[in-house]
Amino acid sequence: MTDFDEFFAAHYERVVVSLRLAFGSSSDSEDAAQEAFAKAMLRWRSVSRMDRPSTWVYVVAVRELRRRARRHVHRFSASSQDGNDQRDIGTPDPADMVVTNAVLGAALGVLPARQRLAVALRFHGDLSVKEVARAMGCSEGTVKASLHAAMARLRVHLGDRDLDGANDGS
Repeated sequence: MTDFDEFFAAHYERVVVSLRLAFGSSSDSEDAAQEAFAKAMLRWRSVSRMDRPSTWVYVVAVRELRRRARRHVHRFSASSQDGNDQRDIGTPDPADMVVTNAVLGAALGVLPARQRLAVALRFHGDLSVKEVARAMGCSEGTVKASLHAAMARLRVHLGDRDLDGANDGS
């Protein structure tokens, strides 16, 4: 197994799920992730030297999804998810995963696209604020403001019950 194979195995599923949470389209998220990882493989010599190569993959995947959205004049929405396309990513109890996906999908569905993307990349993708800013093509301040507004809205929507330990990334 090569370094790239190990990198792919360790990060692919998280990238796909983060993109799906942010953009709501499973097949488009998988396609964008595959495209980003293919580009990473072609440039692996330089990408592998980066502090966090996964950030580079997120940047490329988000750009790919945005490019596809412009090309197809298709708006992505978390509300378009039917909930039947969620994959088990290692959670012990499948019923818990279904409930979590339903609650998370509904909660993210109330957020505007920019906030949804910031939350998915920051908390599911585990990117730093700086890395989220790079992936979104905006300033760190914009990311912080988006995260702050998203967390406030989610606290209202979820009744503050499921956000223990989450902060706005500042």
